[in-house]
Amino acid sequence: MRDSRMISFIEVLINITSGFALAMFIWQFIIPFFYPHLEPSLAENFNMTALFTIASVVRGYFWRRFFANGFHRTLVKWVKGI
Repeated sequence: MRDSRMISFIEVLINITSGFALAMFIWQFIIPFFYPHLEPSLAENFNMTALFTIASVVRGYFWRRFFANGFHRTLVKWVKGI
């Protein structure tokens, strides 16, 4: 059974949302522990994390659809032909 585009999007969104929460935690609590001179405000933390999260959603959706549509088979055939 092939995945629908909506299911792929929801899967990627859940994956990236959990990554967003983890990144917020790391930037707010872990980074300042190792680099005390870097103390991002909550707003700075949110803005940077949001930027990378948006990029991750787009990237994750692209790769999910790439494999769900079987395009990777063409790549495998091409690699085997080299």
